[in-house]
Amino acid sequence: MNLLQRIVARIRRELSGFGSLTPAERSFLPANRRYWSRLLSDNAPEGSGYVLVEPVFHPLMLLENTNMAATIAVERNLTPLFLVANPLARRLRRILQSYPRSKADYVVDFRGDLVRLVTTLVQAWRVYRTLHTPDEILTLAIDGLTYGDLVYDTVLQMGYATVDRVDRRTLRQLWAFFYYRSKIIDLMSRYRIVAAAFAGRQGTEAGTITRYLLQRRVEIVLRSGAVIFAATKYRTSADSRVFEFRPDKRYVDLMIRRKGDFLPPAEEYLRQRLAHEVDPTNDNMAFDQRKRLFRSRQEFASVHSLDPDKPIVFVMIHVFNDHPHYLDRLLFRDYYQWFQRTLDVAATVHSVNWVFKEHPAAIYYDTGDVNSDSLAEQVRSRSLTFLSATSDFNAASLPAVAHAIVTCIGTAGLEYVALGVPCLLAGDSPYSGFGITVEPSTANEYFEALRQIDRLARPTDEQRTTAKLVAYLYLHALFEPRDPFFKLYLLEEVMRGSNDVVFRDNAEILNERNYAVLDEQVRIVREFLRRSDFTQYVDFQRFPLLRAALDGST
Repeated sequence: MNLLQRIVARIRRELSGFGSLTPAERSFLPANRRYWSRLLSDNAPEGSGYVLVEPVFHPLMLLENTNMAATIAVERNLTPLFLVANPLARRLRRILQSYPRSKADYVVDFRGDLVRLVTTLVQAWRVYRTLHTPDEILTLAIDGLTYGDLVYDTVLQMGYATVDRVDRRTLRQLWAFFYYRSKIIDLMSRYRIVAAAFAGRQGTEAGTITRYLLQRRVEIVLRSGAVIFAATKYRTSADSRVFEFRPDKRYVDLMIRRKGDFLPPAEEYLRQRLAHEVDPTNDNMAFDQRKRLFRSRQEFASVHSLDPDKPIVFVMIHVFNDHPHYLDRLLFRDYYQWFQRTLDVAATVHSVNWVFKEHPAAIYYDTGDVNSDSLAEQVRSRSLTFLSATSDFNAASLPAVAHAIVTCIGTAGLEYVALGVPCLLAGDSPYSGFGITVEPSTANEYFEALRQIDRLARPTDEQRTTAKLVAYLYLHALFEPRDPFFKLYLLEEVMRGSNDVVFRDNAEILNERNYAVLDEQVRIVREFLRRSDFTQYVDFQRFPLLRAALDGST
């Protein structure tokens, strides 16, 4: 999907709330109303409070959020408060009204927000005039909260690999931040918001709203993923930079103590993952069985004209505009700067062969300023090797080919430490802090590690065991639970986000009236919501041994 197609898809999704209901949506409304009316009455008790629901346009994310909000409302006797683009979005409002007891408010209410639009533009302009370099954007803070990272990353989401200057793109996102800041402060003054259901915490929309909610200690249930059920509770401002899939240390400690129980299934899962036997996601696109599997360093070196006597280091290039500041610490301004600085050092280190590998999902994240061809030109001009997302290379080759992996947050670092390949990180990752990767604290330390990467030791047996257990938890137990309210879609289908397909499929599931299965899912989620110590969702029916991490038993 190119940049123009992404823009058109976004516009279509935003306009999907207008006009008449489609046949698929009309079939969804009574089915959805019938199911949730069994669990939630139309009238909430006086003063019971609200669960705020993120304004999203993607149909899957919309229904995932609304289902979570409805479940929170059932468990805590709250009223779902849906944020809708504006009062003209009648079609979307009708969809949301299929949830009992729901109420809508508006991101932009033409009757009362014109003054807000003007005053927040003035605020944005005043800040904009003080900025001279992209680095200064990242220092912005107000009300005791940082927000420059939200502005920076949302500029990238407009279709850029890096922010190379302060311009109107920055002004636009500053305006968005100040507008949403004003809006959430207003909402919190008018409604007693005690919980929230969101699909993300990034960008000037969701990021701004969630940071102000957390500052007021409003619990946010982050419902992540597409058609999987992955959920994490956030409660304080300190939580706002914690990755939702970062494995809870309590689970990891339990798995290490009981590795006799957990290690065999962990090893089998990793075998299946590299053999592409697990469900297709953007991660295991890397293990496409149609692509060539290399059995040795020498075989790979021969095909790519490398020195067969030198170790091979793989630099796993990130999707550049996929929110580089989503985690707490990155040693560089963004992923593109990390790539360039790594390339600069690699060009001076001749003791190894360097291979820069494009992310397999890069085709879904186009950037107007950088593309695969320009990356290849930069790498090859330094006499280094570049593998595009479409190259004939199965990443399951890496244990036999790679001496080391270099990445920031990529899952490859975790997967291949488990298989005996060391990993150098350039920032926080979901698996950093577990003692299994090399984690420099400064850019200079990182550069020095690159220069000495030929001497990087293989992981110890203990590190490999820990990596296998963390990978099993992170990539399988946390990231693969299925949600019976939704059909399983491939990544390409999720990215297209067709309203008709999603609402038609969801209506079919609801109309089957297999309520026992759906009710069981609601019961499980209600247990997750009820327990204060249950902050990172795990399906204890599939992984019963992990329950002991919360119960305190061994």
